[in-house]
Amino acid sequence: MTDGLKYGDVPTSVSTGINAPWLTSDYRSHRQVWSKGSSVDKRRIRLTVAVPEADTRLVKWSTFARQNQIDPKWYQHLNAAGGGGSDWWYLYMGIVSPSWIVDAKDMQTHSAPSSYSLENVEAARALYEQGDIEFKKMIATLTVQEIR
Repeated sequence: MTDGLKYGDVPTSVSTGINAPWLTSDYRSHRQVWSKGSSVDKRRIRLTVAVPEADTRLVKWSTFARQNQIDPKWYQHLNAAGGGGSDWWYLYMGIVSPSWIVDAKDMQTHSAPSSYSLENVEAARALYEQGDIEFKKMIATLTVQEIR
């Protein structure tokens, strides 16, 4: 996790896609139905990420889809597969810095995941609480394998 969040499968059509971390502003984990059907629990580890407000690499999924001419039928298919939550979806067109992670939680044990160093979480939380930089809080979910 020292490199930050840098992977995410973004299917732009049935046969094409790009790599970008997915983020959501929806804090309700039960609405993350896009994780169903996977061999790993993609909702197991929840990271709260504070992305600087002025960072233009944070792009709303609907804006990305429109700007990149994603087929509206494909967009609707992904929205339906994700439980209708596309209004809360974002892409980060870069690497999400580990210093932006302000919280980490194992959703099964409701505690910090044992495989994650909380040093970055504490440092980021201190910066966030200073309030001198405006942040937009986003929530990212990762599999346990991606964190280890």
